[in-house]
Amino acid sequence: MKTYKASDLFDIQISGTFPLDCEFLPKDNLPVDMFKGPGIFFLSFKGDLVYIGSFFGSKSNNNVLAQRVNKEIASISMRGKQVTFNQKALKALMNCQKFTIKNPKPKGDFVTSPLRIEFACNNWDSFQNDDFLKDFELCWLPFSNKKNKTKKELNELTNQLRSFYCPLCNGKG
Repeated sequence: MKTYKASDLFDIQISGTFPLDCEFLPKDNLPVDMFKGPGIFFLSFKGDLVYIGSFFGSKSNNNVLAQRVNKEIASISMRGKQVTFNQKALKALMNCQKFTIKNPKPKGDFVTSPLRIEFACNNWDSFQNDDFLKDFELCWLPFSNKKNKTKKELNELTNQLRSFYCPLCNGKG
């Protein structure tokens, strides 16, 4: 398994209202096949494991960076333009004294959680700066087609890894 700095994988496009003002776009110079699914990914921040996820992909959407990792970084850092909030997350947001979000979106694809809001609050000194991707690392474990893992088997394995390693931002909190 190889580890990659998120700053080597993504460009940040900033527009909109801070703090939900970033889009994380995979860099153009990455080999197309390097981050294809299926597989499992591990995301760490400053050396601490924060998320374990699985990615199965499809023929049209088969890049784990564009389809999953960008969403996790967006919602863990509380900097993604597309971050949205359910009721539990809205309550947690009110408890955070480090940042405020005007008009949080209630529905969308990048749903955050109380655990992620708490993590962002605790690490806001890093996340409020536009160079925070340097502190995220990705470890991508692709499965070859020869292993023929089903989506269900991949999810079961991911859940076992989450139970064992207890990443800081997995779960609903």
